[in-house]
Amino acid sequence: LVQRLKEAGRKSKKDVFFFDNGDINDGTGLSAIAQDHVDSLASLMASAPYDALNIGNHELYQLNANGFIAGEACAIVGLRDAGYLEHLSGRYLTSNVVWAKTGEPVGSRYRVVQGEFGTTLLVFGFLY
Repeated sequence: LVQRLKEAGRKSKKDVFFFDNGDINDGTGLSAIAQDHVDSLASLMASAPYDALNIGNHELYQLNANGFIAGEACAIVGLRDAGYLEHLSGRYLTSNVVWAKTGEPVGSRYRVVQGEFGTTLLVFGFLY
């Protein structure tokens, strides 16, 4: 679908971008498949041709009852450990979210996206 939309834009000489506003791991039919659904979703979402996407608050929810049950502490840890964040090569935006232990940004702070017809966007991914 994304490729068809981009092709329609190309025919009209208009830039089309594909963004996601976060919460990929919760609130969809796919996220209800299993308690450890992050691994399943990460491989599926990795095939989507995102120009950029940002973290949502659902990626920070506790999944392991603060260590009382087995599994990832929160979905963002699962996405990191599954290689999803690395796979996105700077397209996963976390302008104001850092890892608690290191203070390092979870993803990229921003991204400049350029279309083939001259559109340039400066994209941020703020968690509010």
